[in-house]
Amino acid sequence: PSETNGDKTKFREIDDDIDEYEAEPSTEKEARAVELAGKLNTPITLITSADEIGMLPTSRQRHAKGWITSGGEIVIVVPNNTDVADIENTVVHEIVGHDGLEAMIGPERMDEFVSEVYDHAGQGIKKKIDARADKEYSDDIDRMTRQKGGGVFAKADATVEANAKKRDGHYQREATKEYMADMAGEIGDKGFE
Repeated sequence: PSETNGDKTKFREIDDDIDEYEAEPSTEKEARAVELAGKLNTPITLITSADEIGMLPTSRQRHAKGWITSGGEIVIVVPNNTDVADIENTVVHEIVGHDGLEAMIGPERMDEFVSEVYDHAGQGIKKKIDARADKEYSDDIDRMTRQKGGGVFAKADATVEANAKKRDGHYQREATKEYMADMAGEIGDKGFE
């Protein structure tokens, strides 16, 4: 799954002494990611080595297949994608499923749109979305607890915050967006696989 970028934080800054990936891609997976991003006019950064993965600030980012930054650049963690088809799904998932959908619907109407999608989904799809929402809720409590220094009081405070977000429908909307992005990724570059 890809991480929600709600806080507008970029996951990886390029230092002056590290060149942005511009060299000829050395693997088929890298070449395909660069090709698709080019077709979709989207800047891309490829993370290709264990050292680069180790420099990522969170466990979630180190285990992600990819994400899109607030600036519209996609970041692909190449080793976390199993093959070229997985790379294709990840690139399309991020560009079309997240960025493209929001551009088409408009950020100001996105929450309303995904709520409508959820409301009209079949029970099987709702179960998948609800399971993902429950996991995001739990993960958010764990993340906020760590940010607050850990311990029972930090967890209680994090739970209060997460419960407010849950009552507001935040986790359900985010899980629905992720479900829709997964569907876009499954379409891939050449149609449904």
